Amino acid sequence: MTDEAKPLPQFCSANNANALVMNLTLRQQQILNLIATELTTSEIARQLGISVPTVETHRRNLFRKAGVKSAAGLIKEAMRQGIIY
Repeated sequence: MTDEAKPLPQFCSANNANALVMNLTLRQQQILNLIATELTTSEIARQLGISVPTVETHRRNLFRKAGVKSAAGLIKEAMRQGIIY
């Protein structure tokens, strides 16, 4: 029986092979910044002139890209990657 190395995710950080590098669209960057300012989903939707379900979709995609399960995890990972300060 041989030990095969697990394949790394397609986008890997050089310092942490388990963390995904977030390649964000402009809209995802906007939403991430608004999440970081503690706006609710409804407030984000109102400010950007988009629907609540659209914001929720962007949030889910951000969580997936960051490999996290919560807004706190998202902010922590974005700070670790230098996307937000």
